[in-house]
Amino acid sequence: MKFCCLANQLLIGTGLILACGQYIHAQNAPVTTVGSVVAVPASEVTVPFTVTGFSNIGSLSLHIDFDPRVLTYLDAVNILPGLSGIMVNDNHVSDTLHKIMATWSSVTPLNLADGTHLFDLKFLTLSGITWLTFNNEVNHGIECEYSNAAGNPLNDLPTSTFYVNGQVSVFTVPAVFDIPFATINNGETNCYNASQTLTAGGIGKTFTVQSGGTATLIAGSNIRILPGSRIYQGGKLHGYITTTENYCLPASIPSVLSSFKQAMEPATAPDIPLACKVFPNPTTGKFTVESSFAGSGGIRITIHSVIGEKLYDGILPASGKIGCSLEKYPEGIYLLNVVRENESEVKKIIILRR
Repeated sequence: MKFCCLANQLLIGTGLILACGQYIHAQNAPVTTVGSVVAVPASEVTVPFTVTGFSNIGSLSLHIDFDPRVLTYLDAVNILPGLSGIMVNDNHVSDTLHKIMATWSSVTPLNLADGTHLFDLKFLTLSGITWLTFNNEVNHGIECEYSNAAGNPLNDLPTSTFYVNGQVSVFTVPAVFDIPFATINNGETNCYNASQTLTAGGIGKTFTVQSGGTATLIAGSNIRILPGSRIYQGGKLHGYITTTENYCLPASIPSVLSSFKQAMEPATAPDIPLACKVFPNPTTGKFTVESSFAGSGGIRITIHSVIGEKLYDGILPASGKIGCSLEKYPEGIYLLNVVRENESEVKKIIILRR
């Protein structure tokens, strides 16, 4: 067991570090990484665990937290033969927290090549997003540990260096989806899904991939590329018909989702070029869209989920405001598209109730 302390002392000639009264071997623990997976509801997914720096290891103890409202644990599969006798158990902590415990030991130390796959955890998906977290900061990493052949615990502090968390995102794919006004700029990557028919472009719509941008279209039956779509030289457009429900999530979203707690913006978001603002943002569900435009021209606003489902479509009067509600939808990121004449802007709306 490890404890938080302010200073460690290297004992010369022993290969041990004295940390808060406990001897920890100066050898570093392996770096253990959990994969990230995107899936649809009611499907089985496997989450891989891989390692680097796995040298002369005699035992391991890994504890992984997850939200049972998003996933149901099924089994550990594809276990590395060298981990014979490993025990993996799902432990109920609360209605919002389960802890998977994986333990293994051997009298014969194990050496593995970097990138070796230890095992997969198989889950049944429900809905939402959950981290697969090795350690909470508050427990200072006491739940995870590697030891060498002599049974000495290995150095694994700071825990974020040696235990890399993963994430499972579960989302519903619309049957038919017309991509709204979209521009993928240089350096950006985005993808769109539909379980049946996916359409880019069309009357009154534009779909543009700039040089250096990448767009991926995945559908279960049909992909339609209509007038209004334009792929510039140097831009990339990939299209796939899936028969295995292998879909993707827009690449810009996970980085936002991974920092919900750090994403708290001011109560009033800064004005965007179209002189519209959304407040409060983040919101628990109700918010106001306001325009400071003068004149008679109206502004069209639409709200979509990150997978493209249209949730609202209306006209905001110039110099006016309108109240909106997403209270019936779950926490997450939603996209507000603001269009006036030949100008458009997209803003993120964050629904956060914790």
